[in-house]
Amino acid sequence: MPLRNCPLCASGRYQSIPNDDAVEKVGANVICLQCGLIYHNPVMSPQAMARYYAQEFSGHYHESKEMQQGLAQRRLSFLQKALEEAPGPDVALASLSPVLEVGCAYGDFLAALMQQGVEAEGVEASQQLAQIARRDRGVQVNNLSYEQSPQRPEYFGMVASFHVLEHFYDPLAALQRMWRELKAGGVLYVVVPTLAESQLAQVFKAIHPTTFVAETLALMLNRAGFEVLSLCEQGYDLVAVARKGQKSEGTAADAGKIFSRATAYLKRRRDIIDGMVKKLQALEGVPGVAIYGAGHNTLDLNEVFPLSRLDVVGVYDADPQKQGQPLLGQTIAAPAALQHFGGTAVIISSYQFQEEIAAQLHYLEQRGVELIKLYDKS
Repeated sequence: MPLRNCPLCASGRYQSIPNDDAVEKVGANVICLQCGLIYHNPVMSPQAMARYYAQEFSGHYHESKEMQQGLAQRRLSFLQKALEEAPGPDVALASLSPVLEVGCAYGDFLAALMQQGVEAEGVEASQQLAQIARRDRGVQVNNLSYEQSPQRPEYFGMVASFHVLEHFYDPLAALQRMWRELKAGGVLYVVVPTLAESQLAQVFKAIHPTTFVAETLALMLNRAGFEVLSLCEQGYDLVAVARKGQKSEGTAADAGKIFSRATAYLKRRRDIIDGMVKKLQALEGVPGVAIYGAGHNTLDLNEVFPLSRLDVVGVYDADPQKQGQPLLGQTIAAPAALQHFGGTAVIISSYQFQEEIAAQLHYLEQRGVELIKLYDKS
């Protein structure tokens, strides 16, 4: 693909961000020297992107239904608090009807809204996830990409999108479409990954043509016509609630400062990986090691430390969609099977839900089984 200008400000001035990982995995990330946006230059071709999704991003990446429902409730609580604290008259959830979620996955957020009396629907490009959302959550989902779905100008009271905006080739155009589809004063609720907390999974990915920080997300929202009501970092996430308003130029970010944050983020991630490798090396020769978590964190972990070097006797995950599937030479089992675990240690391979899983497995710790937490969140 040819080189391109910044998708936010159209400047052709940029600086490459050095990364130890291969470009095929993380993309050719650069920072715009005019506005500070981090984006791919060149961007992956649509054909290569489709191959990457098919090979590396097949859909088995969510945590259990219970954990996803808990996350949906936390997102709903954050939205309610942001609306309560926003200037102007109070906004009741029911007044946001109808709501559209772009990239709704299993539909847990839509289901949480519907329980509050809000009309809600979603669009989801994955046929598998759309089917599960309809069947298990009872939500209305169109199995289309957002670009393919029909436009409905000034129809929705709220548009929500969680970890989707960073996947668009042209995120500004996507936000401008959301602006057009919102009623006057409508609400936008967006969550994207950011450079805040480092973890094994990189924020820089081949499937993330854009990487946001607070300054550049705010700038893009302003230029798309949104008034930012709330914008904050929550661990790995950057969370924004905005209102449909008037387009403005906004304030360009300091590219030098963002570049420094990006390089510091990558250094922290390298330190985290080094710490994980030491923990795993200590398990070499230890009999009976289990892994809780059959998602991308475990696949990424296997890349930095071949788990075949350990005596892995079981892989467990709470997601029924993963159970029965093969991973690391084992058949993924439900966590209930751990009640009969006779091994030495369980590796908790999850970033977002590490503490919840540790609490669930406390009974094993009481039996003398060592719980290995990969992330130090103290």
